[in-house]
Amino acid sequence: MRKVLVVLICVLTGISLLAQQSLIESVFVLNIEVPVRVFNDGKFVDDLTLADFEIQENGVKQKLEAVYLVKNKTVARRDEKRAFSPDTSRTFYLFFEVREYTQRLHAAIQFFMDNVFLPEDNLILISPGRTYRLKDIAMEARTKEEILQEIRERLRPDAALGNSEFRTSLAEMSEISRELRSFFQTLMGEQEGEMDLGELTYMKNKLLVDYVGLTIRLKTLRQADELRLLDLARYLGKQDGQNLVFMFYEKKLIPQIDPYLWDRLLNLLDTTQYTQSLVNQAIDFNTREEYLDHKKIAQAFADTSTSVHFLHVSPIPANVPGLSLREAGSETFKVLAAISNATGGYASSSANPEAMFKAALAASENYYLLYYTPKNYAGDGKFKYVSVDVKRQGCKVTHRMGYFAN
Repeated sequence: MRKVLVVLICVLTGISLLAQQSLIESVFVLNIEVPVRVFNDGKFVDDLTLADFEIQENGVKQKLEAVYLVKNKTVARRDEKRAFSPDTSRTFYLFFEVREYTQRLHAAIQFFMDNVFLPEDNLILISPGRTYRLKDIAMEARTKEEILQEIRERLRPDAALGNSEFRTSLAEMSEISRELRSFFQTLMGEQEGEMDLGELTYMKNKLLVDYVGLTIRLKTLRQADELRLLDLARYLGKQDGQNLVFMFYEKKLIPQIDPYLWDRLLNLLDTTQYTQSLVNQAIDFNTREEYLDHKKIAQAFADTSTSVHFLHVSPIPANVPGLSLREAGSETFKVLAAISNATGGYASSSANPEAMFKAALAASENYYLLYYTPKNYAGDGKFKYVSVDVKRQGCKVTHRMGYFAN
């Protein structure tokens, strides 16, 4: 009898647990938040209502439940069928992947501090290898001028340090180019001295090995960018409020041996399997463009509901005899522009970071927050594409591309 009671208790307990599980499933509601910016002739449209928006998920029309107009960080207007509590607190992330902290760049930061940043905002500065929070910079009450000076003093050496790999590569490539020119001048009798066959073989193979070694190093550095970007996306996805990311990314010009010198070297090489392998590696680096998974990275950032603004700073290229500077940042430009597009952000390329930053700030300060509950939601881990349209003609709509249904 006791055994029967135990079994009965277990059965009743199981039924109770199933009922609780059913109740939990029945009350679980997933709300999707989509920040949306609407422009007409370059001006933000601020008079739209719930009835003006249409939203789809994977091509299926969804029912909007609320629309909030946010100006700066204040909810200026509510239009809701169901009330939500949008978190409009702001965290600004300023990334500096630049070779030099210039006066123009400093003017851009000064404009931001004077006209945009509020005491209750959060500010995080990320330079190559270092991260600073505003509270770390302003350890005590300081004027804005003192804070700006502190920012300059910290970011200027960081930019120089982060650029050390490029400077080292440029110096090494310049040395290889100098050796190549000297090598060919000796062969043509333009310089005193002769090379025997052993010296000739050693020099041409050494130059090839050195050159390929440098290109592989630069290629490896470029591939590491994907891991850094995905780590950043994971971090941003865990943060509350509205996260606004501004990336100052300076165009990267990779030094290459002058094509004329390179062709002359190739003509002298023995067609052995070893030398041919080295040549193929160098050609692969010089011709292959895409090392990053653009789609994977763009989706990861879209999932964070973060607004990413990409500011591509174009430097004045250095003139190094015997070298040509090729833009290795073309692929990086593509992937960062893809991130910006996937998050509804602003992207531009210019030699003037101050003008770009002002335009990006103007494009980001006002927005709508749209809320809906997906139809037939399934947490299958797949990426769900979101599209937002407005019924008013002539409007440009930017928003995040979608989210992962985890």
